[in-house]
Amino acid sequence: MNDIEIIQQLEKSGQYRVIERLNPPQLYNQGKPATARIGIVIDVEATGLDTTADKIIELGFIVFEYDAATALIYRILHSYGGFE
Repeated sequence: MNDIEIIQQLEKSGQYRVIERLNPPQLYNQGKPATARIGIVIDVEATGLDTTADKIIELGFIVFEYDAATALIYRILHSYGGFE
């Protein structure tokens, strides 16, 4: 059995749902306008909201290039995801 057949068998049972790895494209739109800027989205997961008692358990970010005039994202420059 290959991977696709195994996934089909698992999902056919109704007891499983197979999640596949996401491989996002590096380039989303062509060109590079004069109004291009660099942005970053940061995601933090913590054990709670108390900064004196709780701790960060996961950190992720994506650095991207976008057009400030249209808000179109052109490409992903860097990404990071870390778990404690």
